[in-house]
Amino acid sequence: MATYGQIRSRVVKECPGVDLTLVDGYLTDGYTSILDKLRWSRQKTQYVFQTVAPYSTGTLTLTLGSTAVVLAGGTFTSAMSGMQLLAAGRSEAYTFTYTGATTGTLDRPFDGPTLSTYTFNLVQSVFTLPSTARTFENAPLPDQNIPLEIQTRSQLNQSLPSRPLVGDLSSPLIGCPLIVALAIDSTSNPPQMQIEVIPAPDKVYSIAVDMVSEASTSTGTVPTSGTTLLPWVRPAALTAFAVADCFAHLKDLPSSEYWKAKANTYLGDMARTEIANAGPMQMSMGSYYTEHRRRRGCR
Repeated sequence: MATYGQIRSRVVKECPGVDLTLVDGYLTDGYTSILDKLRWSRQKTQYVFQTVAPYSTGTLTLTLGSTAVVLAGGTFTSAMSGMQLLAAGRSEAYTFTYTGATTGTLDRPFDGPTLSTYTFNLVQSVFTLPSTARTFENAPLPDQNIPLEIQTRSQLNQSLPSRPLVGDLSSPLIGCPLIVALAIDSTSNPPQMQIEVIPAPDKVYSIAVDMVSEASTSTGTVPTSGTTLLPWVRPAALTAFAVADCFAHLKDLPSSEYWKAKANTYLGDMARTEIANAGPMQMSMGSYYTEHRRRRGCR
């Protein structure tokens, strides 16, 4: 099995005079490019996450035009920050922030009438995936052999703008998840991949997500023993990608195009091998024909 150090030596011999820092950068870029070209089956993993049960103990004092929340008969925790607050009799949802055991704030002023007896639900519908996650491919309905419907975030924004209030897709309820969508936490650096479940869960569910995980790439530092490449990455492909970049840096465009073509040929060979190893794909019916199964599974 080729090591990163061996490939680095090949690239240096093919392109003498190129700064080693640039070579390391081109190798890392090529490695990442190879991993991004196909959802390699050896990167596919399963991650099980648990949803959070709604919190509804006590009553709230909410004031028209104010963001203040006061709780009587219950206890807030810091883990509730970021959850959605649903007040009984109101159609809107607010993002809750914890400030104390019996106090909190809303993300915007309260729209309803001032009352000290609001019953409520604090629910969570967005959950963070591991930092290595690139995307998810499947999420089965809890305790059922039926996949949840996967939608894009834009589809959800168009069809279900009032989430997480939607339970049976027509009334303001929480309930058994029916739909999942990929979400991104843009407040983190780098952005953290998240998964949104619709409707907001009405209890704790364990959901196993089939996802594609980030494979570790070289750091650019070559230890004495050498860093071994991932087993399905062809050393010739990584060499060709890096050499093509080196010749582009040297302004030798014909040589760069030649090596780039070789890299793509090797990449095609890896893709064909991956497809052959994956075997036949199972056909599935569209959500139009299977939606009743999801609803029946939640009963």
